[in-house]
Order: sequence, then structure tokens, then C-alpha cells
Amino acid sequence: MKIETRNKFTWFPFYPEDFCNSTRVKCMSLGEIGAYVTLLCYAWLEPECGLTNNQADLKILADWKAALPTDRWERIMACFPKHPTRKKCVHNPRLYKEWLRARQISQERSQAAQKRWEKAPAQIPTVGHPRTRTTEHISTNGTSTWDAYGAAYTNTYGVAPTRNAKTNS
Repeated sequence: MKIETRNKFTWFPFYPEDFCNSTRVKCMSLGEIGAYVTLLCYAWLEPECGLTNNQADLKILADWKAALPTDRWERIMACFPKHPTRKKCVHNPRLYKEWLRARQISQERSQAAQKRWEKAPAQIPTVGHPRTRTTEHISTNGTSTWDAYGAAYTNTYGVAPTRNAKTNS
């Protein structure tokens, strides 16, 4: 199975009830929650939701320089243990689980689309759309299109059609 180099999912599922009921989140200040959510967003955009384990880089990503003296970085990092498959990376286990689920659903839908398109040519009718203009069914017997139209019009309405530059060019 090929692993994506970048995360192609532009959004991630967020469960407010789970977030608000998390004891870790309840213990965080608003500044810590902001840094935590920011890191979740950056993690989602990275391959396999992994972030560097370099604390200085993570603080820059989370804009930690704006933190209050009472904010504790350790509370945030408690939500990002070592990544299970990537060395020197941390991850959020719940976010990683959602990423794996999104990847599985994406692969299943991609396979379903491929199967659908493999069958499609046999199911497509060979006749064109009914509103598509074609002249294959019109026999003009060597005359121009206007002459054929004129003959059909005369047969239908009993009078010859009027041809002028404004109406019929």
C-alpha cells in the first residue's frame, strides 16, 4: 500500500462532545486550548498526522510566545505521544485514528469509482443525446439544407417559408 507524502484531506472530523468532555482539555487554559487545536490542525496537514518532536519548532507552530505565564506546555505535549510509525515525530492518537479512517474510506470510494468507470463504456448507449443536432437522419436528395427545409415546411403548412436576412441567415 502506498503511503501519501502529504495529507490530501482538507478537513478533519471534530467531535465537540468528546473535546469538551476530555479531562485533559478541561484542565487547559484558553491559551493552551488554542495552542493544542493549532497543533491538531498542523498535524492533520502532515503525512500520517506526524509533527516533529522538536519542542522549539512546535512552540513556534503553536505561537507559544503569546502564552501567559500560567500556561503550561506540558499539558499540551501530554496529548502528543511518540508517533507509532515515524521516528522523531509525535502525534495525537485520536487524530491519527480519524486520519486512518478517512484514508480507508477514501480508498474504498476510489476503488468503487474505478469499478463503476470500468463498467461504464458497456452501459453507455451509442445513440447521441436526443437534443443533439445531427443531420444524419435528414435526406436532402442532393439539395441544399434550405431546400429540404422549404419542402418540409410547404408540405406541413401549405405555404413556402419566408427567407430573409434578418430571420433566416
